[in-house]
Amino acid sequence: MEKDWSARDFQEELTKLPHLDALMQLVCQVTHRLLEARNRDMAAVAAPLLKEVTFNRLDHQTTLGDTIAVLERGPQGRRDQLLLGALLARSLQLAPPTGTEAEHKTACDLLWLAAHAGVDAFPSLEATLGAKASGIWASLCDLLQRIDRGREDTFDRADATIGALILRDYAPEEVRQTAARLTLGFEDPLLAGLLRGGSASTGISFHEGDLRLTGELQPTPRGPLLTTITALTGWMLVEAVLRILSRAALQRRSPAELEITPGGLRLRARTEMLGRVLREVEHVVPLDGLAVASREVRFPHLVLYAGLLALMLGSYLGASLLGDGIKAASPSLLGQGLLLLAAGIALELGAATLFPGARGRCRVILIPKKGRPLCLGDVDVENAQRTLARLSHRT
Repeated sequence: MEKDWSARDFQEELTKLPHLDALMQLVCQVTHRLLEARNRDMAAVAAPLLKEVTFNRLDHQTTLGDTIAVLERGPQGRRDQLLLGALLARSLQLAPPTGTEAEHKTACDLLWLAAHAGVDAFPSLEATLGAKASGIWASLCDLLQRIDRGREDTFDRADATIGALILRDYAPEEVRQTAARLTLGFEDPLLAGLLRGGSASTGISFHEGDLRLTGELQPTPRGPLLTTITALTGWMLVEAVLRILSRAALQRRSPAELEITPGGLRLRARTEMLGRVLREVEHVVPLDGLAVASREVRFPHLVLYAGLLALMLGSYLGASLLGDGIKAASPSLLGQGLLLLAAGIALELGAATLFPGARGRCRVILIPKKGRPLCLGDVDVENAQRTLARLSHRT
């Protein structure tokens, strides 16, 4: 049975090679040309460089494989990928990337080589760079987040999946924990599952049977009476305008995840603004401490909002006709006020009812026996229905 080589085994074997520095330089030149041209054909890229090799190639035949032969034909199998990656990682030891920009570039280059060229240096980073690898790992986490949000043109979902597997299998524990926290804002459930420690086939992480819902932490929906009061006083309009401005100008988000386990419910959320995390919160509700867990219907309070909107528009038209009849200024001002109130109701109707419902999203409401209610919004309707049905069997 073939030995299961670790990254440190590779590094120990490499130190036995008589021309290690020349070999590292050769691998660096090949990978640089692959990256520069985004060329996946290692054999074609390496051919002109191998013609200039002067050292005895027999010196590089080890129990790990023949590096020159791998360059000539291209990597064929996992051990070839790790061998080339170990040499590349060792070259980084001589000149580690310094600064956020350099670490980001290194993470991008290493991910592309691992995904497209069969050169995987990530397993050897800790063995060669130690603590200096932390910046590269952090940049890889940030890169996957950018790919998930569609902000990277160089990489696609397949590249991100490979990056998530690399983080899951080779990153230090603290990096994996950081990556797991980042998944609160991920849209791709497969990537989120992998970064939380799950498998590529299911995207389910941690313990089998655990249930998760992802969405956004939102204020608990108001009842009909309070909704009517906020609409008539104009507070609904103020809230709607402030919410739009904070999301558009300040990029304010509150990604959240509801985890349901045999021990209870755990809602984790964070507040982001301008790409920075302002705070993180966690709410835990034991199963026996949960009074109600429900989801709203697809278009909640549609009749109420439509009725209020009709009332405002009807009052506006009536005030306009009254103003035309008596030629007074006050009915006109009243009409403008009513029109503003109608605009607030229309904004709330679209944001809370029409748009989420049209996209198949809903809000999940948790009411504990003690403590304030919690609301997870922007949740997939079918997933919410399935999860709450299974939750009802546990409680």
